[in-house]
Amino acid sequence: MQCALERYAIVGRITMEKLAEIIERLWPLSDVGIGDLQDSQGAAVYRLRTNQGAFMLKVLASSIDAKRANRYIHVLDFLNKCNFPAPRVLATRDGRFLSNWKGRYIYILLYIEGRTVEESEKEEYELGRVASRLHAITDYPYQTSLVTKTILLSRLNGSHIKTEYDKLILSLPDFSKDSQVLIHTDLCPSNAIWTQDGTVMLIDFDDAGMGAKSLDIGYPLFTQFIDYEGRLPRQAPKQGSKLYFKENVARAFYAGYFANTTLNSDEKELIFDGALFRMLEELAYLPSEALDFRWKHIQYALDNKENILRAM
Repeated sequence: MQCALERYAIVGRITMEKLAEIIERLWPLSDVGIGDLQDSQGAAVYRLRTNQGAFMLKVLASSIDAKRANRYIHVLDFLNKCNFPAPRVLATRDGRFLSNWKGRYIYILLYIEGRTVEESEKEEYELGRVASRLHAITDYPYQTSLVTKTILLSRLNGSHIKTEYDKLILSLPDFSKDSQVLIHTDLCPSNAIWTQDGTVMLIDFDDAGMGAKSLDIGYPLFTQFIDYEGRLPRQAPKQGSKLYFKENVARAFYAGYFANTTLNSDEKELIFDGALFRMLEELAYLPSEALDFRWKHIQYALDNKENILRAM
């Protein structure tokens, strides 16, 4: 609890007891207890224990304005209305979904009973299936916030990889010509819950919006399925460890996604290009000391492209 209190500075160094009082006043919850803090891309997330059940409190960073905060809520509401399995937002006592407290937006989600999806063939297959179902949605009204090739070309000036970086960007296709669907932008096991009834539910839709399908299903190809041998999640690779391709789980993910479709070579190439774009996008915002770590992923993927394409 002390650790959570120390890191709770994001909402102004008030006590957990005071925060609980605020929650009980604004939401139809009673006897609120606040659990440990989790980090979630520009927000702090706390588990709530209440007389009404378990919930998650999400406290957005002060840099998140009203327009963006409402987008977070809107996509979840839209998905629920489409009967797509997504987190549900709890309304306040006066029927709102967002509350502004000291310049920061907060909202509460119903807690999802389950665990994070594991990197196994069975669960990657189901993750692929739910991703395919998400991409069947083509009428979401907002675009994703993914950057363009032009913006990427303005990055990494002065870097030792700048020439090769720009060359790769210019070699990529125009993704606006790909199927435009509702994309998650961060498909991976850590953003999916294996629920108690054995279904997969995606979470963390903060950057979701309409975009190229290949950019979404390409994302895990380099960022997840290519990794260093023996590396644990969120840890640096061991000195001297080699990159490898997780062919079995990659094959399972794409088998789930394309369960009723046979891909041709051009479609596989587009997914590979989407993966390359997403990795180049990530490089554009990394600190200089981390560039080589990810650049090696790209070099490995290009050197092993034929084997990677076979997994699809």
